[in-house]
Amino acid sequence: MRILLLSLILFTSWVGFDFGRSYISSTPCQAQSPLLGDEELIRQLNLAAGAMRTYRKTHANFPQLQPDLDDALKSMFKAVSFTPANTEIVPQGRGIYRTYYQFAIAVDPSIRSLPIINGQYKPPNTWNAPPRTIVVYSDGQNQFAAWVAGSDGKPIDDPTTHVPLIIYETIDPEAASNPQ
Repeated sequence: MRILLLSLILFTSWVGFDFGRSYISSTPCQAQSPLLGDEELIRQLNLAAGAMRTYRKTHANFPQLQPDLDDALKSMFKAVSFTPANTEIVPQGRGIYRTYYQFAIAVDPSIRSLPIINGQYKPPNTWNAPPRTIVVYSDGQNQFAAWVAGSDGKPIDDPTTHVPLIIYETIDPEAASNPQ
């Protein structure tokens, strides 16, 4: 009986179950926390947007070239994750995006004219990503738009306003070049 119980404990700890605590996936491809659901996605989105603000304030512009995009992705992961990144995982190119863990970034100057309808940003129909992906588009200069894909691949809705949750910001180049 003791061997059976010990085997069960070893098996459950190996596959990621932990009795008495919240389950946290041990999959190395996503920075996760004990929270699950939209609240966690919104937390990660806000932290990733903060990492982009910090990136811009310490650089002449938002990333444009592959090495700079990779640095921005790693900064977002570091801001969001509770664990260090696996050094064997490196940013990859997927279509127009550079991706790293659950983050995707692309340079798209068209975000400068993101449509606003009734005071809310309207995401283009082309904004699709795998579920739970945090996507950042930047114009390569001073603007960025960040959103997180829901189960349908489209931006999740803000829980209070029920419109697509998009963080859209313009960083003042003067304030960015003269941090106080």
